[in-house]
Amino acid sequence: MGLPRILSVLAFGGAALLSAKLAVADQAAASRATAPQGLAAYRAVYELSLSDASLAAGGAGGRGRLSFNLSGSSCQGYQEIRHQVTEVRTGQGEPQLVELRSATFETADGNGFDFDFESKSGAAAPKSVKGKAKKTGGSGLAVTLGSVKSRDVDGEALFPAEYLRRTLAAAHNDEKMFRAKVFDGSGQGTPVLDASTVIGKPSTAPATEKALKIQQLEGLRHWPVTVSYFQPDAPDSTPLYVKSYELYENGVVHVLKIDYGHLVVAGEMKELVLAPPAKACK
Repeated sequence: MGLPRILSVLAFGGAALLSAKLAVADQAAASRATAPQGLAAYRAVYELSLSDASLAAGGAGGRGRLSFNLSGSSCQGYQEIRHQVTEVRTGQGEPQLVELRSATFETADGNGFDFDFESKSGAAAPKSVKGKAKKTGGSGLAVTLGSVKSRDVDGEALFPAEYLRRTLAAAHNDEKMFRAKVFDGSGQGTPVLDASTVIGKPSTAPATEKALKIQQLEGLRHWPVTVSYFQPDAPDSTPLYVKSYELYENGVVHVLKIDYGHLVVAGEMKELVLAPPAKACK
Protein backbone atom coordinates (compact mmCIF):
# COMPACT_ATOMS: atom_id res chain seq x y z
CA MET A 1 0.00 0.00 0.00
CA GLY A 2 1.64 3.25 -1.15
CA LEU A 3 1.74 6.49 0.79
CA PRO A 4 -1.16 8.20 -1.07
CA ARG A 5 -3.42 5.25 -0.30
CA ILE A 6 -2.34 5.18 3.36
CA LEU A 7 -3.10 8.89 3.70
CA SER A 8 -6.48 8.41 2.07
CA VAL A 9 -7.41 5.49 4.34
CA LEU A 10 -6.45 7.40 7.47
CA ALA A 11 -8.21 10.59 6.39
CA PHE A 12 -11.50 8.99 5.44
CA GLY A 13 -11.37 5.81 7.52
CA GLY A 14 -10.17 7.33 10.78
CA ALA A 15 -13.73 7.83 11.92
CA ALA A 16 -14.09 4.09 12.14
CA LEU A 17 -11.86 3.93 15.19
CA LEU A 18 -14.70 5.01 17.49
CA SER A 19 -17.92 5.16 15.60
CA ALA A 20 -19.69 4.51 17.62
CA LYS A 21 -21.53 -2.32 17.89
CA LEU A 22 -25.59 -14.10 19.25
CA ALA A 23 -27.47 -16.38 18.57
CA VAL A 24 -29.42 -13.69 16.74
CA ALA A 25 -29.25 -13.82 12.95
CA ASP A 26 -30.95 -10.59 12.01
CA GLN A 27 -31.45 -6.97 13.06
CA ALA A 28 -35.11 -7.38 14.02
CA ALA A 29 -34.28 -10.08 16.58
CA ALA A 30 -31.52 -7.94 18.07
CA SER A 31 -33.96 -5.08 18.60
CA ARG A 32 -35.90 -7.23 21.06
CA ALA A 33 -32.87 -7.48 23.35
CA THR A 34 -33.10 -5.76 26.72
CA ALA A 35 -31.24 -2.47 26.40
CA PRO A 36 -28.90 -1.45 29.24
CA GLN A 37 -28.82 2.01 30.76
CA GLY A 38 -27.54 4.92 28.68
CA LEU A 39 -23.94 5.27 27.61
CA ALA A 40 -21.52 6.93 30.02
CA ALA A 41 -20.23 10.35 29.02
CA TYR A 42 -16.44 10.46 29.04
CA ARG A 43 -13.27 12.02 27.67
CA ALA A 44 -10.39 9.84 26.57
CA VAL A 45 -7.03 10.06 24.83
CA TYR A 46 -5.65 7.16 22.80
CA GLU A 47 -2.08 6.70 21.61
CA LEU A 48 -2.13 5.35 18.05
CA SER A 49 0.33 3.15 16.20
CA LEU A 50 0.24 2.34 12.49
CA SER A 51 1.76 -0.61 10.67
CA ASP A 52 1.69 -1.50 6.99
CA ALA A 53 3.02 -4.90 5.90
CA SER A 54 3.85 -3.74 2.38
CA LEU A 55 6.13 -0.98 3.68
CA ALA A 56 7.54 -2.60 6.81
CA ALA A 57 10.83 -3.55 5.13
CA GLY A 58 11.56 0.11 4.49
CA GLY A 59 11.14 1.16 8.10
CA ALA A 60 7.58 2.38 7.54
CA GLY A 61 5.01 2.86 10.23
CA GLY A 62 3.33 5.63 12.08
CA ARG A 63 2.12 7.01 15.34
CA GLY A 64 -0.52 9.42 16.46
CA ARG A 65 -3.00 10.56 19.03
CA LEU A 66 -6.77 10.50 19.18
CA SER A 67 -8.79 12.63 21.59
CA PHE A 68 -12.40 11.60 22.06
CA ASN A 69 -15.23 13.30 23.94
CA LEU A 70 -18.70 11.80 24.33
CA SER A 71 -21.30 13.92 26.11
CA GLY A 72 -25.07 13.82 26.58
CA SER A 73 -27.42 11.09 27.73
CA SER A 74 -30.20 8.79 26.59
CA CYS A 75 -32.61 11.67 27.37
CA GLN A 76 -30.76 14.47 25.57
CA GLY A 77 -29.03 12.60 22.76
CA TYR A 78 -25.29 12.14 22.31
CA GLN A 79 -22.63 14.52 21.03
CA GLU A 80 -19.27 13.12 19.97
CA ILE A 81 -16.17 15.20 19.22
CA ARG A 82 -12.91 13.70 17.92
CA HIS A 83 -9.51 15.02 16.91
CA GLN A 84 -7.00 12.61 15.44
CA VAL A 85 -3.46 13.39 14.28
CA THR A 86 -1.28 10.66 12.76
CA GLU A 87 2.32 10.87 11.55
CA VAL A 88 3.04 8.44 8.72
CA ARG A 89 6.61 7.32 7.99
CA THR A 90 7.49 5.47 4.79
CA GLY A 91 11.25 5.23 5.29
CA GLN A 92 11.70 7.69 2.42
CA GLY A 93 11.46 11.46 2.72
CA GLU A 94 9.82 13.43 5.50
CA PRO A 95 6.95 12.01 7.58
CA GLN A 96 3.46 13.01 6.46
CA LEU A 97 0.74 14.21 8.82
CA VAL A 98 -2.91 13.18 8.58
CA GLU A 99 -5.41 15.14 10.66
CA LEU A 100 -9.07 14.36 11.19
CA ARG A 101 -11.63 16.42 13.11
CA SER A 102 -15.23 15.42 13.55
CA ALA A 103 -18.31 16.45 15.47
CA THR A 104 -21.58 14.50 15.48
CA PHE A 105 -24.90 14.66 17.30
CA GLU A 106 -27.39 11.80 17.53
CA THR A 107 -30.92 12.42 18.78
CA ALA A 108 -32.17 10.56 21.83
CA ASP A 109 -34.67 8.54 19.79
CA GLY A 110 -31.96 7.44 17.33
CA ASN A 111 -33.83 8.91 14.34
CA GLY A 112 -31.63 11.94 13.58
CA PHE A 113 -27.89 12.34 13.08
CA ASP A 114 -25.83 15.49 12.35
CA PHE A 115 -22.23 15.08 11.21
CA ASP A 116 -19.29 17.34 10.37
CA PHE A 117 -15.96 15.83 9.23
CA GLU A 118 -12.78 17.59 8.13
CA SER A 119 -9.60 15.80 7.04
CA LYS A 120 -6.20 17.01 5.91
CA SER A 121 -3.44 14.83 4.41
CA GLY A 122 0.07 16.25 4.17
CA ALA A 123 0.19 19.53 2.25
CA ALA A 124 -3.10 18.91 0.46
CA ALA A 125 -6.07 21.20 1.00
CA PRO A 126 -8.53 20.11 3.71
CA LYS A 127 -11.56 18.08 2.68
CA SER A 128 -14.83 18.27 4.53
CA VAL A 129 -18.18 16.50 4.68
CA LYS A 130 -21.07 18.08 6.60
CA GLY A 131 -24.66 17.00 6.67
CA LYS A 132 -27.72 15.59 8.37
CA ALA A 133 -29.33 12.17 8.18
CA LYS A 134 -32.85 11.31 9.24
CA LYS A 135 -34.66 8.02 9.25
CA THR A 136 -37.63 8.01 6.91
CA GLY A 137 -40.96 6.33 7.44
CA GLY A 138 -39.83 3.52 5.15
CA SER A 139 -36.63 1.52 5.23
CA GLY A 140 -34.07 4.16 4.45
CA LEU A 141 -32.41 7.47 5.31
CA ALA A 142 -32.85 11.00 4.01
CA VAL A 143 -29.34 12.53 3.86
CA THR A 144 -28.62 16.22 3.30
CA LEU A 145 -25.02 17.29 2.56
CA GLY A 146 -24.42 21.00 3.13
CA SER A 147 -26.86 23.01 1.00
CA VAL A 148 -27.48 20.09 -1.37
CA LYS A 149 -31.06 18.89 -1.55
CA SER A 150 -31.87 15.87 0.56
CA ARG A 151 -31.43 12.50 -1.11
CA ASP A 152 -32.59 9.08 -0.07
CA VAL A 153 -30.16 6.34 0.92
CA ASP A 154 -31.47 2.78 0.86
CA GLY A 155 -31.20 0.61 3.93
CA GLU A 156 -32.60 0.74 7.45
CA ALA A 157 -29.42 1.75 9.28
CA LEU A 158 -28.37 2.40 12.87
CA PHE A 159 -26.43 5.49 13.88
CA PRO A 160 -23.26 5.07 16.03
CA ALA A 161 -24.64 5.51 19.58
CA GLU A 162 -27.69 3.41 18.75
CA TYR A 163 -25.43 0.72 17.32
CA LEU A 164 -23.26 0.72 20.44
CA ARG A 165 -26.34 0.38 22.64
CA ARG A 166 -27.56 -2.45 20.43
CA THR A 167 -24.21 -4.19 20.96
CA LEU A 168 -24.45 -3.76 24.73
CA ALA A 169 -28.00 -5.08 24.73
CA ALA A 170 -26.85 -8.17 22.85
CA ALA A 171 -23.92 -8.64 25.24
CA HIS A 172 -26.20 -8.36 28.30
CA ASN A 173 -28.41 -11.06 26.79
CA ASP A 174 -25.46 -13.40 26.17
CA GLU A 175 -25.93 -13.15 22.41
CA LYS A 176 -22.81 -13.90 20.43
CA MET A 177 -23.45 -12.39 17.01
CA PHE A 178 -25.75 -10.03 15.14
CA ARG A 179 -25.87 -8.17 11.86
CA ALA A 180 -27.12 -4.66 11.14
CA LYS A 181 -26.70 -1.81 8.70
CA VAL A 182 -24.79 1.21 10.03
CA PHE A 183 -24.31 4.85 9.05
CA ASP A 184 -21.77 7.25 10.61
CA GLY A 185 -21.52 10.02 7.98
CA SER A 186 -17.85 9.40 7.14
CA GLY A 187 -16.46 8.94 3.64
CA GLN A 188 -18.66 10.98 1.30
CA GLY A 189 -21.46 11.19 3.84
CA THR A 190 -23.82 8.70 2.19
CA PRO A 191 -22.63 5.08 2.48
CA VAL A 192 -24.59 2.58 4.52
CA LEU A 193 -22.46 -0.45 5.41
CA ASP A 194 -23.37 -3.93 6.57
CA ALA A 195 -21.78 -4.77 9.92
CA SER A 196 -21.34 -8.26 11.33
CA THR A 197 -20.66 -8.11 15.07
CA VAL A 198 -19.17 -10.92 17.17
CA ILE A 199 -19.19 -10.65 20.97
CA GLY A 200 -16.82 -12.70 23.12
CA LYS A 201 -17.04 -13.93 26.70
CA PRO A 202 -17.52 -11.31 29.43
CA SER A 203 -14.92 -10.62 32.09
CA THR A 204 -14.63 -8.46 35.20
CA ALA A 205 -10.83 -8.66 35.30
CA PRO A 206 -9.17 -5.25 35.70
CA ALA A 207 -7.69 -3.71 32.56
CA THR A 208 -3.92 -3.51 32.16
CA GLU A 209 -3.92 0.14 31.01
CA LYS A 210 -3.21 2.56 33.83
CA ALA A 211 -5.89 4.97 32.56
CA LEU A 212 -8.61 2.38 33.23
CA LYS A 213 -7.59 1.63 36.80
CA ILE A 214 -10.26 3.88 38.29
CA GLN A 215 -12.99 3.21 40.85
CA GLN A 216 -15.86 3.77 38.40
CA LEU A 217 -14.78 0.75 36.34
CA GLU A 218 -14.07 -1.66 39.18
CA GLY A 219 -16.12 -4.83 38.84
CA LEU A 220 -17.79 -3.76 35.60
CA ARG A 221 -18.19 -6.41 32.94
CA HIS A 222 -16.48 -5.96 29.60
CA TRP A 223 -16.56 -7.93 26.37
CA PRO A 224 -14.18 -8.36 23.43
CA VAL A 225 -16.02 -7.20 20.30
CA THR A 226 -15.09 -7.69 16.63
CA VAL A 227 -17.00 -5.94 13.85
CA SER A 228 -16.50 -6.67 10.14
CA TYR A 229 -17.78 -4.03 7.72
CA PHE A 230 -18.96 -4.95 4.22
CA GLN A 231 -20.38 -3.24 1.19
CA PRO A 232 -24.20 -3.37 1.35
CA ASP A 233 -25.74 -6.75 0.57
CA ALA A 234 -22.36 -8.44 0.07
CA PRO A 235 -21.83 -10.41 3.32
CA ASP A 236 -19.74 -13.10 1.60
CA SER A 237 -17.21 -10.62 0.18
CA THR A 238 -13.93 -9.56 1.80
CA PRO A 239 -14.59 -7.00 4.57
CA LEU A 240 -13.71 -3.38 3.83
CA TYR A 241 -12.17 -3.32 7.29
CA VAL A 242 -12.40 -5.12 10.63
CA LYS A 243 -12.59 -3.28 13.95
CA SER A 244 -11.93 -4.89 17.33
CA TYR A 245 -12.08 -3.46 20.82
CA GLU A 246 -12.95 -4.15 24.45
CA LEU A 247 -16.35 -2.78 25.48
CA TYR A 248 -17.35 -1.99 29.07
CA GLU A 249 -21.00 -2.27 30.05
CA ASN A 250 -21.20 1.53 30.45
CA GLY A 251 -20.04 2.05 26.84
CA VAL A 252 -16.37 2.87 27.43
CA VAL A 253 -14.20 1.47 24.63
CA HIS A 254 -10.51 0.53 24.85
CA VAL A 255 -7.90 -1.73 23.20
CA LEU A 256 -8.81 -0.43 19.77
CA LYS A 257 -7.64 -1.97 16.50
CA ILE A 258 -8.81 -1.41 12.95
CA ASP A 259 -7.49 -3.63 10.18
CA TYR A 260 -7.78 -2.50 6.55
CA GLY A 261 -5.82 -5.48 5.22
CA HIS A 262 -2.21 -4.39 4.84
CA LEU A 263 -2.74 -1.32 7.01
CA VAL A 264 -3.46 -1.72 10.74
CA VAL A 265 -4.15 1.13 13.17
CA ALA A 266 -4.13 0.34 16.90
CA GLY A 267 -5.03 2.56 19.83
CA GLU A 268 -4.12 2.30 23.52
CA MET A 269 -5.99 4.42 26.05
CA LYS A 270 -3.72 6.82 27.92
CA GLU A 271 -6.22 9.12 29.63
CA LEU A 272 -9.80 8.65 30.80
CA VAL A 273 -12.18 10.99 32.63
CA LEU A 274 -15.72 9.76 33.28
CA ALA A 275 -18.48 12.32 33.74
CA PRO A 276 -20.90 11.97 36.68
CA PRO A 277 -23.81 9.61 35.92
CA ALA A 278 -26.66 11.24 34.00
CA LYS A 279 -29.94 11.91 35.80
CA ALA A 280 -32.95 9.78 35.01
CA CYS A 281 -35.12 10.97 32.13
CA LYS A 282 -38.17 13.00 33.18
